[in-house]
Amino acid sequence: MAQYVDSVIFDLGAVLIRWDPHHIVNTFTPDKTLAQLMLEQVFQHQDWLDLDAGLITEQEAAIKIAARANVSVASIHELFAVVKQSFTQIDKTVLLLEKMSAHGIKLYCLSNMSVESYQYLTATHSFFKHFDGLVISGYEKLIKPDINIFELIKNKFKLNAAHTLFIDDMPYNISAALECGLQAIEFTESDTCYQAIIDKVIPLSHNNKYILNR
Repeated sequence: MAQYVDSVIFDLGAVLIRWDPHHIVNTFTPDKTLAQLMLEQVFQHQDWLDLDAGLITEQEAAIKIAARANVSVASIHELFAVVKQSFTQIDKTVLLLEKMSAHGIKLYCLSNMSVESYQYLTATHSFFKHFDGLVISGYEKLIKPDINIFELIKNKFKLNAAHTLFIDDMPYNISAALECGLQAIEFTESDTCYQAIIDKVIPLSHNNKYILNR
């Protein structure tokens, strides 16, 4: 018999907010060569992971990227601004978060994100009020899929792993969560995925079928 769920941990990027580096670089510049360069030298480079892990600041990252890509530091800061502007909420997931909150589910956030991006998000999105606790990689100097960041959120909020569901879009993060004893669902924006989450979290007695369409 499946374990019941009384706590849910949400990722942010591509779960609650849009995250699409290809769209970001193409918004930043119509120059396809420059867009590809930014994709490779920013989002596909170790510096981006270090920024998310809080090992470098945005300013430090901008200096390193600019030197490597032979562009101005100011242009990298412009790209970082486009990144933040791209963080629009995924309405259906936010509605799901609100439904869970209304049903008394404990809600948490575990995200790989820089301090600067997190500060921007909390200033521009109201859904953070639904969380009972958050662990953001930039503050903790740890990053998914490191097992230690999963142990951190479990211990910090005294979560019972067997009764906690982790929702994330990346398969390797799902694997790490399962290794830590959490229940986990790999997120997609499909009706099937949303319904699977609802069926696992919100009791059938609440008539949950297609609850997001109401």
